[in-house]
Amino acid sequence: MPEIARMTTSPEFMAYLTSLIRHLEELCDDPGLAWLKRKRPRHPAIEIFDTVRMAGIAGKVPKRWQFQVVRNTMRLTMDRMTWAISSPTENCLSVLEDEGVRKFVVARARGEDTFDDIGAELYFWGWLRNNGHDAYLVEDEGMPDVRIDGPVVFWSEVKRIKPDSSEQRIRTVLKKANKQLRAADAEKAGVVFVHVDRNAPPDILGDDAIPSDVQERIDQVMRTLSGDMCRSVSLVVVAWDEIFPHEDHVEYADHYATRRKSVVLKHRNPRSDPPIDSVKLSVGATSVWKFVDPAISEILVDRRQGGGKGISPQFVTFDPEFEKLNSLLLNTLRKDRVVKALSEADRIFFYRSYDMLFFIAGRKVEYGSPHVMLIIGSRHEQKEVRLFDAYRIYGEESHLDQLAVNPLGAMRELLQNFGYKVKIGDTEELFVIEEVVNVSNGEEVTFIDFDEDAPPGDVRIRAFNRIEDAPHRQIRLTWAYAINIERYRKYLDSKRR
Repeated sequence: MPEIARMTTSPEFMAYLTSLIRHLEELCDDPGLAWLKRKRPRHPAIEIFDTVRMAGIAGKVPKRWQFQVVRNTMRLTMDRMTWAISSPTENCLSVLEDEGVRKFVVARARGEDTFDDIGAELYFWGWLRNNGHDAYLVEDEGMPDVRIDGPVVFWSEVKRIKPDSSEQRIRTVLKKANKQLRAADAEKAGVVFVHVDRNAPPDILGDDAIPSDVQERIDQVMRTLSGDMCRSVSLVVVAWDEIFPHEDHVEYADHYATRRKSVVLKHRNPRSDPPIDSVKLSVGATSVWKFVDPAISEILVDRRQGGGKGISPQFVTFDPEFEKLNSLLLNTLRKDRVVKALSEADRIFFYRSYDMLFFIAGRKVEYGSPHVMLIIGSRHEQKEVRLFDAYRIYGEESHLDQLAVNPLGAMRELLQNFGYKVKIGDTEELFVIEEVVNVSNGEEVTFIDFDEDAPPGDVRIRAFNRIEDAPHRQIRLTWAYAINIERYRKYLDSKRR
């Protein structure tokens, strides 16, 4: 399988998004998709176009958009990768030498019900050409979509199966393909390429089994190929797409592996032997997407190898919230040790919001029982550092070594053990780095859902919010989390015994 990789939020990725927009405009012969938006507002290309354009304008892909951006662009990415020219000066359709075929492709791309179909047709046509076949798109009504003149001569029809298609519908689709192949050649059987569209949730990383919804389609196709029906169909290539999300807490990135896979099914009693070895018809590709917020940066300091410095003590002040936390923890946080850990931090995770830098610093501490100290605060551009919270995590030496250089991962571990989920808009996380939600005037927004048996006095809530009135009334929630202090205090007590 060929593999392509996309690093999001980089200039190269933003240029790639721009190329996708150009591709849609050229494929539909419609700059800005203005005609489609006016005449066919439900056209599927519009959602893809608007999603990609929104991400490109923003200059980054916020977490709440990521899966939608990947879902809306992966099929277009896969469909075009076998045939389209990606050039700032050449139209993607210039690869189609026949003017009639170009007009046919544009007409199909402009159709609400045929846009996805022409994408599949171009993909399989391009795949055949890339694998040494002399393949041609065919625009004649009632004939198959692709004619292959060499080195092996055969015909191919391309179909899509929608998520809500019944088995009867699938049988009808294959019967129509059989009729078209027989019209092209009454004696020889051809090949059908079927793309299975999916509305399934994200797939499980590392699971190479065929997804259950796809397997159901494969079984339905196989039942049609098991008797005397559709004998002009010798082989069916069933292809589908998968999305595997993976959150990388070390690189502070969200990864999405997307891949196109296929199986080749054989008719049990075809009109003639397959025109091509089934192994040579297995199509597929893998694309890796990595979302990194451009507001995120980090300082990596390895004191054991003579590394650089953390945050200098001379700029540090303690917020009143720190004093409240220390009181709740029975004054067990010594400020001098907190400042020393910050100045010698193994790693500091920063996040910029407007003129503020929020941070989590991690430092492995050897005195007493070895532990990692997490220090949470903010730094203004004028260098003032304000500390809000500090927590300790105990564990095995090897685990502490990992947490010390992964403060965001350590924070997540702390919250998994002692935290409550924070909810804003459609986001519900133990730790919200930053989210924005539109609200109506006077609307009350609840961020934390507490357990019924947890009185608010036992909960430490940290959140920075900003109300913005233009262009809509918004709440911007940054660096938000909630911790059950009573449970955390008991945890500390158990470690001091």
